[in-house]
Amino acid sequence: MAKFVKREMPDIRKDGNQKVYYKMETYRNYSHGEFVEYMIDNGVGISASMAEAVLTQAVEKLADLLGLGYTVTIDGIGTFSTKIGPKKGREVEELDANTGKRNAASIEVTGVNLRVDKKLIKRVNANCRLERSGERRLRMSPYTEGQRLERAKKFLEANGRMSILTYSYLVNMSKTSAYRELHKFAADPSTGITYTGRGPTRVFVLKKETD
Repeated sequence: MAKFVKREMPDIRKDGNQKVYYKMETYRNYSHGEFVEYMIDNGVGISASMAEAVLTQAVEKLADLLGLGYTVTIDGIGTFSTKIGPKKGREVEELDANTGKRNAASIEVTGVNLRVDKKLIKRVNANCRLERSGERRLRMSPYTEGQRLERAKKFLEANGRMSILTYSYLVNMSKTSAYRELHKFAADPSTGITYTGRGPTRVFVLKKETD
């Protein structure tokens, strides 16, 4: 039986009306091999090797047709189409800019879109038996933004550096919100906060005073 949770949404409009949304809890991911075994589990009359061959061929032919500029519809699954854009590091052209024609070599496939067949949604819904798991409430900081900035600066004065996780505990807010706010502080020269390092090693520090 599938489980769902009710999650609290941020009060974006600041009108005091706290909205919620529902999210299904995922048990785990089914691997490719497990999916093949599941396909033949009910005695459909095909072997694992045959199912594997069909899936492999479907993927290869789907990639061929999408690469040639076609869209592909598979009944019961949906319609696949190709998404393209500038290669990494290439700027997006302005429509009326006098920059000449974009060289095809600078464009690449950036994704594949899937417009899901409504039949699949109905079938999933028919097979779904939901059970409520609980609620997830937002961690709302009891401090104003100005107070959070002051707490961050006092911590940095005493300790020298601060991680995003440390800041989230310091001001009692979610790690995602702490990430956004610290980068907002770092982008504002008047806060006196900057960062050093990249990715998971990134920490926030006070800017060094210059003469």
